[in-house]
Amino acid sequence: MVELKRFTKLSEAEILANLLKSEGIDSYVRDGFMNQIYNGLDLGGVKVELLEKDLESAMEIMKVYGYLSSADANDEIQIPDAAVCLNDLDDTQVSEISDEDAEVYEQNKAKLSKFMTVITFLVILLLIMLILLNKFFNS
Repeated sequence: MVELKRFTKLSEAEILANLLKSEGIDSYVRDGFMNQIYNGLDLGGVKVELLEKDLESAMEIMKVYGYLSSADANDEIQIPDAAVCLNDLDDTQVSEISDEDAEVYEQNKAKLSKFMTVITFLVILLLIMLILLNKFFNS
């Protein structure tokens, strides 16, 4: 096993590990549990590790998804802010995205927006109920 990349957050490491797994490369997130126990303390970070034989393939995948500069494999790996967004892609990457993928992206974006609206409404409703119950029991 070799270390591919270190992250400060477990979620970032899991995103990369899952990306690699989706591309057929077995990877392992090390020290994620310790990172959760000692939340906020820098204990060396959460590591994404894989077999040495898969290192070159993983680097290529990281270049494609913006974790690594395609100009030089020895450059420091850059972490994208979140999953690749259509708005953040350059012209060469946009030409590689099919209309179907762009449509699915927009549909998922709309679903997420609706979901967040419902969650916000429910939280506000819960707060109102707590305030009313507090007044009822304190009077």
